[in-house]
Amino acid sequence: MYLTKRLFYILTLISFTVLISCQDDEEAVPEGDIVGSWRQVDGEFTFNDLSIREYYRDLAQRAGLTLSEDELDVLEAQAEQDLNVNFDDGTIYEFGADGSFASNGPSSIGQGTWTTNGDQLVLTDGTNSTSRTITNLSNSELRLLFEDNRTIDLSRIGLSSTEPVKIGIILTFNKQ
Repeated sequence: MYLTKRLFYILTLISFTVLISCQDDEEAVPEGDIVGSWRQVDGEFTFNDLSIREYYRDLAQRAGLTLSEDELDVLEAQAEQDLNVNFDDGTIYEFGADGSFASNGPSSIGQGTWTTNGDQLVLTDGTNSTSRTITNLSNSELRLLFEDNRTIDLSRIGLSSTEPVKIGIILTFNKQ
């Protein structure tokens, strides 16, 4: 009898542990409240999840080339100029508790509605909908990741080809 009760207790604990560990592991929205006014203050680019400098250094190494720090400075500046983004341009996003948003500034997308789905912020203005990854959300800072696939010309490093690249733009906003 004692052995039966103990075995039942152990099996119950194991079953409970398995059930808890099998919970949905979907990414949750980071802590903080997105409702309010957010001013765009900074940003950074990534190419294939690397900094622009790391990406070109890696690319050159794969091609058997060596780039100096000065050459990497020039490539980084050219890439940022080509992407033509001013990170601190005064753009402000206002997220309402009712699910509405409005934005103003050179890099804004107007007004519409917003929702979150896991770590995704979905903005809809009329018929267009865009999804951005929330990488940080606190009471004072919001960081959004925008990603796009493009093809870049490699002639800048002496190669006569192009390469597909995932361009990431991480925008930082401060709560107003």
